[in-house]
Amino acid sequence: MKNLLYLFLAVTMFGCSGGGDGSNDSDNSGNADDNDNNSPTGVQLGDFIQGGIVFWINPNDPNDGMVISIEDGSLCNWGGCESTGCGTHFGVGTVNDFGKGDVNTQRIVNAYNVEPLIGAGHNINQYEHEGYNDWFLPSNDEFQRICSVRLTINNYIIENGGDALDGEYWSSSEYNDRDAVFWRFNEDVEVSCIASAQYKFPLGNRNPVPKWRGIRKFQL
Repeated sequence: MKNLLYLFLAVTMFGCSGGGDGSNDSDNSGNADDNDNNSPTGVQLGDFIQGGIVFWINPNDPNDGMVISIEDGSLCNWGGCESTGCGTHFGVGTVNDFGKGDVNTQRIVNAYNVEPLIGAGHNINQYEHEGYNDWFLPSNDEFQRICSVRLTINNYIIENGGDALDGEYWSSSEYNDRDAVFWRFNEDVEVSCIASAQYKFPLGNRNPVPKWRGIRKFQL
């Protein structure tokens, strides 16, 4: 097994070097300039609604947006395990685009459909919190948005009794057929949010493996 860990830092492609207010970055979905994520409906960045903390409000429709769970998931592989009968090990057609994390997650679940279903995609697909069960793994560009406002949302996550974003988290985006993107956060450092790539099935090659964190779309 090839032991892979690509660090493709991402000041230019995947990373985040701002101070966390999101004032000078784009969500890569065509909906740039969030006006500080405030909306005429009164929903604001950091509000706890529909099971999670608001990290993005659609500037074209202030009645919808995205929230992030206040809970960390477990350490696990990305899509499944690597042994005879564990399903495909190749690319499953995920994308980086903002707004596509739910599609990515479903593709992961569909691709790795042989027991044991132990990967991050399956774990989030079975996750329920505050009565909501439509959580998914963030795409790479959705993590970019989370990164840009992480200092603010971490404060509200902690205020609501949750786990601050700290450590390494799987995205739902692939880097290539054998590697998936994960994001590394450091709660105590202002500029501390970078993306890397990791073999999807470490099996001891890298310890610990990343954990997962769910997001979901909300509609008011």
